[in-house]
Amino acid sequence: MGQLESQIQNEKMEQMACGDLGFLQTLKAQKLASSMKRWSKIFIRCFRALCCKGPPPARPEYDLVCIGLTGSGKTSLLSKLCSESPDSVVSTTGFSIKAVPFQNAILNVKELGGADNIRKYWSRYYQGSQGVIFVLDSASSEDDLETARNELHSALQHPQLCTLPFLILANHQDKPAARSVQEVKKYFELEPLARGKRWILQPCSLDDMEALKDSFSQLINLLEEKDHEALSQLRQIRRLQLPDGKRTVFLALITSSTTSLELLWTWIDEGNIVTRGPGRGSQEHESSG
Repeated sequence: MGQLESQIQNEKMEQMACGDLGFLQTLKAQKLASSMKRWSKIFIRCFRALCCKGPPPARPEYDLVCIGLTGSGKTSLLSKLCSESPDSVVSTTGFSIKAVPFQNAILNVKELGGADNIRKYWSRYYQGSQGVIFVLDSASSEDDLETARNELHSALQHPQLCTLPFLILANHQDKPAARSVQEVKKYFELEPLARGKRWILQPCSLDDMEALKDSFSQLINLLEEKDHEALSQLRQIRRLQLPDGKRTVFLALITSSTTSLELLWTWIDEGNIVTRGPGRGSQEHESSG
């Protein structure tokens, strides 16, 4: 009996390992596709900003990541925004991608499953995101609310997300045990933790789609503001004169999905590029190369 139990246990462990391996392979493929898409978008935007070529798109597209614990209602909210039938809604176990259309933008939302064995992989999906949607169940138990609080704190402080706009949705407001927005804000310590960041905390439920759409409209406004700031800095970069030895490095920086504008300016300010004209790059630096 001991040998039989040991054999069964080994088979279960092998099945779990194969399952994790398959998930990781799917994750790597998704990450590569997202990185290529992000690279293409950044290159086009930089090209337009630097060379003033081509008309702007009719509706901008933004890549967002949507996170939250299982049962918070992420899938139901996104499906309702996409006018999908509620009968077809199935809880997300890995990840899913939805294009959520609005009048002035299209949000490509990457929803991540909220189960315990999936949350450890969340950070692998953050690359290329331009904004974050965090959904919490305002009527959940104290233990689940504490877990959601810890996950939100981790996301707000993550290097790839900390500078992005956040839309925090306190879902299930139609339930009797739902906590108010003020209670959620106090419990999650949002004021001290998210000070200086772009974030919105809004109540929501499937019964009030107008309020939900208004919350997403506010998020789109934050995304547009961040875009305008980025374009303003890129217009300053247009004034830069690149020595031949630095041109390849500069192009690699502006087309990298992991390069922030602050990192780019740091590279410039270290004396890698001679700058001219008004603005942040108005002082001339001697090239060291």
